[in-house]
Amino acid sequence: MAATTAEISRMFSSHRFARGKKTILCVLYFPLGLLLAILRVFLGLHIFIVSCVLPKPSLVRRLILRFMALLLGIVVSHRGFGDRDRSAKVIVANHVSVLDHVAMDFITPIVTPNVWRLSSFLMWAMGYADFGAQEGREALLRTAKAHCSQNSQPLVLTFPEGAMTNGQVGLLKYSTWSFSIQPVVQPVVIKVSRPIIPISVETIGGSLVTDLLWFLFVPVSIFYCRFLPSQKQNEGESEEEFAKRVQELMAKELNIEATPFTNADKSEYVKRYLHRPQIQAPSESPPSRSVPPTPPPSPTIPCESASNNHLPELEKMVRQVQEVLPHIAESIIRKDLRHTSCVDATITNILEEKVDLNDGEFNSPRPSSSNAVQTPSEPEGATAVLQSVQSPTATKFSSTSFGKTSSARQLSYQERKAALLESARRHYMEKHGMI
Repeated sequence: MAATTAEISRMFSSHRFARGKKTILCVLYFPLGLLLAILRVFLGLHIFIVSCVLPKPSLVRRLILRFMALLLGIVVSHRGFGDRDRSAKVIVANHVSVLDHVAMDFITPIVTPNVWRLSSFLMWAMGYADFGAQEGREALLRTAKAHCSQNSQPLVLTFPEGAMTNGQVGLLKYSTWSFSIQPVVQPVVIKVSRPIIPISVETIGGSLVTDLLWFLFVPVSIFYCRFLPSQKQNEGESEEEFAKRVQELMAKELNIEATPFTNADKSEYVKRYLHRPQIQAPSESPPSRSVPPTPPPSPTIPCESASNNHLPELEKMVRQVQEVLPHIAESIIRKDLRHTSCVDATITNILEEKVDLNDGEFNSPRPSSSNAVQTPSEPEGATAVLQSVQSPTATKFSSTSFGKTSSARQLSYQERKAALLESARRHYMEKHGMI
C-alpha cells in the first residue's frame, strides 16, 4: 500500500516521552534512572575495553559482551540465524536505533561501513569501518566487494534506508548500493521495545550521544532480530527492482509499509520541523493589555508569522501595516503583531481602537504650539483618523477566494490594501467637511 505525503511525519518520533498517564511514570522513575545512567557509564567503559581487547570473531567475546550488556539493560533476542544462507556476505537491515549494529554484533561478527560523516574517533568507538564512502560510491563498492571476497572476514552489515525511523509506520526507500555488492543478500528485521518506561528510542533532531544516554537511563531495551530467507537478484532484474523487492519483503514482515520516501526526504522534513514558526497560542499566554482579545482572522486572508525567531519577517509585516496606516508608530505596530501574527488582524485592531496608541509616538511631525493651525496635510494625529474610520468588519476588505498563485495573492492583497486606505481617507474627509 502506497504511503501518502502526510504519513512521513508519523515515521519519526517527535517526543521522547510518552503522553498521558505514562508521563507520570517517567517522572517518578527519573531520579532512579539518573542514578542508573551514572553507574552504567562507568560499567560501559569496561565493556568498551573488553570489546577492543578480545578478537572480533571470537565466540567468547560475544558471550562476554552479551552478559555485560545485560547490566546495561540491553537484551538481544534473535530468530532464524541458524537457517541463514552461508553464501550471503551482505546483511541488509532496517534502522531503528544507534545500537542496531551493536545488537547484530552480539549475534554474529559484523562490520558496518561508515556512510555517515562521523569523526575518526566516533567511527572507531562505535565500531564502524571506513570503506571509503567519503570518496564516493565507486570507492565504497570497490572496498566492500574486496572485503566480501575474503571468506575469513566478518559479514558486512548495511542499513539501506540511510536514516533511522521509529519502525512503526514504514520503511524508507532502500538505496541500491547495498544490493550492488553481491547478488545475494541476507535480510534482517530489527525491532526495539522498552516495556517498562515508554521512552522513544529515537527522536527528530536527536543526537547520537543523547540517544546513547537514554539507553543507559531506561531499565531495559530489548532488541528483536529476525533473519529472513536470503534473497537473490533475479536474471534481468535491476538493482532498483531488487532493492524494492527486499524492502517490500521486510516491510511485510514488520507489518508496516514500504514507502517511497528517501533519507533526503527525512532531512528536508526534519529541517522544516525544527525551523517551524513557534507561534504561541492566545489561550496559553493571554494579552497583557486590557482590550478585548484579537478576533481570529478570516480563513481567506493569508496571515504571516511574526515569531521572535523570524525578525526579518516581522519587520516586513510592520512595513506592510505602515503602508496602510503611516501615522502609527513602529513600536505600536510591532507590539500588536507579536500577538496577532497577522497583518490584517493588526490593521483591524488599530482601526477599531483595540490598540493602546499611547505606547509610542506618531511618525508624522506634530506642531509644538497648541495654537498652530492644522492643515489637511497635517492632521491632528492618527486618533482623529481612527475615530472616523468605519470598522473593517462593516466593509468587505477580504478576498472571496484564496489565490492559487503567489502573484494572484499579492494582487488580492494590494487591492484590499488600496480599498482600506481609500475608505480611511474618505471617512476622514467626510468628518472634516472636505467633501
